[in-house]
Amino acid sequence: MVKERIGLTGIEINAVMHCNLACAGCSHASPVSPGWNADPLQVKRDLDDLGTAADVREMRVVGGEPLLHPDLAGLLAAIRASGAGAGSMLRVITNGTRLGRVGWSWLDYVDEVYVSVYPHAAIDAEALRELIERGRLSGKHIGVNRYKHFRPVLPAQRLTAEETAAVFETCQVAHAWSCHTVQDGYVYMCPMTVTAGPGAAGTPTNRCAIAPVETIAVRLRAFLGRRDPLPECSSCLGTVGELTLHRQANRRTWRPLSVSTVDWAQVERIRADPWASNSCVDE
Repeated sequence: MVKERIGLTGIEINAVMHCNLACAGCSHASPVSPGWNADPLQVKRDLDDLGTAADVREMRVVGGEPLLHPDLAGLLAAIRASGAGAGSMLRVITNGTRLGRVGWSWLDYVDEVYVSVYPHAAIDAEALRELIERGRLSGKHIGVNRYKHFRPVLPAQRLTAEETAAVFETCQVAHAWSCHTVQDGYVYMCPMTVTAGPGAAGTPTNRCAIAPVETIAVRLRAFLGRRDPLPECSSCLGTVGELTLHRQANRRTWRPLSVSTVDWAQVERIRADPWASNSCVDE
């Protein structure tokens, strides 16, 4: 009997939860998250188990800021050697501010690096040129995206049932972009739910346990294919917050600077095209 399998466009691994920037609107809530580093052994266990029933096209290592991890090369090696990561395209997404300061050994394990450049974030131009050159010589794709805008994910007040349904329906993170996060034995629908906690009264409404692996394909397909919003969606704007100029905050100002309302025009654009631009990338 052939064991059932599930195909996933992509999953994300948080290398760390914290960041050296405090961007208002950060969808990972990194500016107010405690310091936390992914354990390479735990990540490999999760991906080995997931790999028994899932084929993953893209493995994205994010944060926080991944280059803050004390052993990023070890983490990437563990992902590459795992059951789910062996045949996947491995990408690191970084804000670029630590390029050249942590060595380059981590680059050996990846296929792609995307550098997100934010206003007023100090990136060493020589280190960025070196990254691009190293990528050229080793056949790795290096992408540079410049951002001047965010779409904040925190609503100014709890969403109505109509707003919640629209946000979930058009959430590109949860649907089109397949930004499902694997962390500590669970698959989360999206990065925003990782920081939301396990749900009311400890009920894991926002995540799917990887174990038991015998049924993960069936359970994960049902979880990711659900049509009704998660309870946490009433406190999130998904990918349809109003377009806002990028700002740096701090732990005290991050939340008040990160609230917004539903951009109904963007809702309609995504309904017409799930891959519609979010208008945040300027170059």
